[in-house]
Amino acid sequence: MDDSVFRTDGKKINVLHLIGSFNQGGSERQALQLAAQLSRTDRFHIELGVLRDEGPLRVLVEDEGLTRPHTFPLRAFYKPGFLREVGRFRKLVQAREIDIVHSHDFYTNVFGIIGSMANGGRPLVIASKRETHGTRTRAQSFVEQRLFQHADAIVANSSAVHEFLLSHGVRKSVEVIHNGIAVGDFEPETVDRLSVTRGLGLPDGEDVRFITFVANLSLPVKNQDMLLRAASRLSGIHPEAHFVFAGEGSRENDLAMYARELGVSDRTHFIGRCMRVPDLLRISFAGVLTSNAEGFSNSVLEYMAARLPVVATDVGGAREAIEDGVSGFVIPVDDDEALAEKLTLLLGDAGMAARLGQRGREIMGERFSLDAQLKKTMALYERLLASRMRGAKVGRNS
Repeated sequence: MDDSVFRTDGKKINVLHLIGSFNQGGSERQALQLAAQLSRTDRFHIELGVLRDEGPLRVLVEDEGLTRPHTFPLRAFYKPGFLREVGRFRKLVQAREIDIVHSHDFYTNVFGIIGSMANGGRPLVIASKRETHGTRTRAQSFVEQRLFQHADAIVANSSAVHEFLLSHGVRKSVEVIHNGIAVGDFEPETVDRLSVTRGLGLPDGEDVRFITFVANLSLPVKNQDMLLRAASRLSGIHPEAHFVFAGEGSRENDLAMYARELGVSDRTHFIGRCMRVPDLLRISFAGVLTSNAEGFSNSVLEYMAARLPVVATDVGGAREAIEDGVSGFVIPVDDDEALAEKLTLLLGDAGMAARLGQRGREIMGERFSLDAQLKKTMALYERLLASRMRGAKVGRNS
């Protein structure tokens, strides 16, 4: 790397990553993985900032050797405490000589951009956008889009998200950097199927084929109902198919009731928060995504890394990851008939399922590894820093 990108005092570039919490969500896991990868380089010193210091992913901070996170507890942006935390953020940035603030979701985008504006435009600010429709209120979208104009760059996790930003008038520099997955976590290894099924409360039968859905059970945009309707269609054709919902959320009771109404509750399993996703996927037959809207699904990448054939709705970056008919199937939104049809094809042809799963694993390694994500992120940091240094030199010489 060009030495001119480094700080003039010879120290590493100081980067503060802002995340909302340590709960088990896609944004949180992606942020922590990226921070850990960056911290292992000789170019950047990484610090963490968090709005709520809670959640099961907190153990990764110590496991990955990251520094203790700085906490900025916020209850609401419109309450007096917000200004107090902005002041604390401003002092931290100055004291720690932060060069780049990289935020990873709506709440940290708002906090990080406003906090950096209060610092006179120093440090550089990189915001993130990971979703399209269905997760933000109109007011939240309005605020975020206006604040994006004050960021130095926005990271979109798919071309679909990039197009969404353009269609909503965001004209700031947008960098598409796909999510990355630690592929090694999903490498084939000897798995005690009985131990996994009993540990997760799943049926033991060797003939059972698990169709797995890994996603939040609170957001209606994930359209969990669609999978239950597909399960109902398959009930008389493939009794060996069981449907696993791995995730927690407020809709679980309603979904369980709907499964009973459809007559598929005996083959539908809600296992809650799953800390053994790689093991679950190793004993699964296929992975599904039923969302009405997405940015870029971590679950799809995990299915692919585990060599599972994927059936996903045509949302967000699904077609950027899945080669339709080659590594999986992309189907219309809310079309449970199409979902049942594709699952029937896979259940009836194990060889096809294996071929699609293998191709998905190859695509995963080629395009969506942590290494690819790291290289693109570092290149973005370096480009922005070099641009700022050139601007500073022009200012001094004018």
